[in-house]
Amino acid sequence: MSGKTSFASLRWNYDTRNNAQIPSRGIELRNSLNYYFDAPGAANSFAQAESRFNAFHSIKSKNIIFGFGGGGATFGETAPLFQQFALGGLFNVGGYGTGEFRSGNYLNGGFGGLRETFSAPAYIGGKLYPGGWYEAGSAFENFSRAKYRQSVTGGALLQTRIGPIFVGGSFAEGGRRRLYFSLGRFF
Repeated sequence: MSGKTSFASLRWNYDTRNNAQIPSRGIELRNSLNYYFDAPGAANSFAQAESRFNAFHSIKSKNIIFGFGGGGATFGETAPLFQQFALGGLFNVGGYGTGEFRSGNYLNGGFGGLRETFSAPAYIGGKLYPGGWYEAGSAFENFSRAKYRQSVTGGALLQTRIGPIFVGGSFAEGGRRRLYFSLGRFF
């Protein structure tokens, strides 16, 4: 697919998290509104909006509970391939492959917890957090035909000087599963 992409964008972000790597309190909101004048595969111009959130709360001194979610809409239009929202992958219904489900609209969300177990030596840089979460979501063209998929993820998160490292796995319906190794931004 070839062609040009031109659009105007409005973004608003809000962040009160107390730590960029592994927050124990605060919220993060990311919102965008885009108007595409041209996009490869689009017959007409179209608008698209997306909103995502992460919320964290500490229980006692070593437990963190969190919730996350998001939604996006193409406002009754069919989004061309490169402007479709993608679900699947870590924090996007993790038992499915990255970007396995694509469409012009989506909803997803989940909740989970982490527990600080010990601090790594200073030369490594941080703490170890085993944890897990549940998530569900759907990518769809028509809300009435949305098919929500579910997933459970568990693993361990380690703070380091080069960023958080996550090692874990996800399980979904039908025996689907994925293993994950992630370095860098986690939430």
